[in-house]
This record gives sequence, C-alpha cells and structure tokens, in this order.
Amino acid sequence: MIKANWTEAAEKRLGLLADFLDPLDLNPHFITSLGVFVSLGGAIAFAQGYLVAGALLAIGGGVCDLFDGVIARRQGRESTFGGLLDSVGDRIVDVSLLLGLCFHYGATDRHFWVFVSYVALVGSVLVSYVKARGEVDVAGLGVGFLERGERIGLLVLGGLFSIMPLALILLALGSWFTVFQRMTLAYEKMEQLDSVQLQEQADQLVKIEEDTND
Repeated sequence: MIKANWTEAAEKRLGLLADFLDPLDLNPHFITSLGVFVSLGGAIAFAQGYLVAGALLAIGGGVCDLFDGVIARRQGRESTFGGLLDSVGDRIVDVSLLLGLCFHYGATDRHFWVFVSYVALVGSVLVSYVKARGEVDVAGLGVGFLERGERIGLLVLGGLFSIMPLALILLALGSWFTVFQRMTLAYEKMEQLDSVQLQEQADQLVKIEEDTND
C-alpha cells in the first residue's frame, strides 16, 4: 500500500529530476540492483549496532525501489524480468535487514530480541510466500494488515527513533497476522475453486453416462 501510493505520487512529482535523469539513460535494472546493495549496507549497519545509519540506508534503498518502476515506464523499458528482479531484490532486503538485527542482538547477548527478530523475519518471508504460492491457483491474495512498505517503515522508524524493540514486536505480530489474513482468504477462494472443479467433474461424469446410455 505504501509503495503503491508513494510510487504514484513520485511519478507525478518527478518533473525536473526525471528530465535531468533521462539523458543519463539509466537502466531500471541498475536502479533496482543499486537499491538492493544500498539496503544491504543498511543490514550491515544494523548488524554492527549503527541503527540510525542502517535506517537511513534502508530509506535510500527504498527510494531506489520506488523509482526503478517509474524510470522503466518513462523509458518504455517495463519488462517481465524487471518485475522478477524487483521481487527477488525485495526478498533479499527483507531477510538481510532482519538478519542484521539478529546478529546485532546476538552480539550483545540480548537473546530475547534475537528470537523476536527471527519471528519477524520468518513472518515477513511467509507474507510474501503465501501470496506468491497462493496466486498460482487463485488471484487477489495481496491483502493484509502489514504489507512490505509498512514493514520496512517500522524498521526505519525503529532505527531513527531508538525504538527498535517496539518496532520488532509490532513487525512480528503484524507479519504473522497478515499471514493469517492471507491464508484465510486463500482458503476461502480455494474452497470455492475446488467446489467448482468438483461440480464440473460431476457434470462430465453425468454427460459420459448419458452418452453411454444413448
């Protein structure tokens, strides 16, 4: 939700900045990759205990993540692979930032927060996985209380304002609640799909029997 809203606003406000960047002919894949590496720098900063620096680098990576699609559309370079690269980069960043916090709290012997960071990490991965796997069979599973933009936003706020433990608790609870929301919706949609398929199979069997009797 956050990413969609920010991207729309950014596209409207690119103006002179986009005009300045257009002659550089930047490849959208490069911008995506740059965002991942900047965010990885944030993960390293988190691991070393530099939470403010990590948050700022995460913001920088997020800006790249917002603008790669904008640049691709302006240049007419939208591609299926670009979407895949963006999704893979998002997963790398999600895992790396939280893994960095696991290392940070482990190095300072705060094992409870290592556990909370791990729970948040697994929940974040599952939020994305449930959507990706579920939409192989049914559409419209990209819903939930805590989507990716909100999750990154919590980590940024936690680092900037020295409230990372609170941010991690909210992230862990919100991620798993979102997993539950998506699983519940997937169950409802898949039950409907299975019912339709079973009815179609039953109708086919009836038709076969009628054809045989004729």
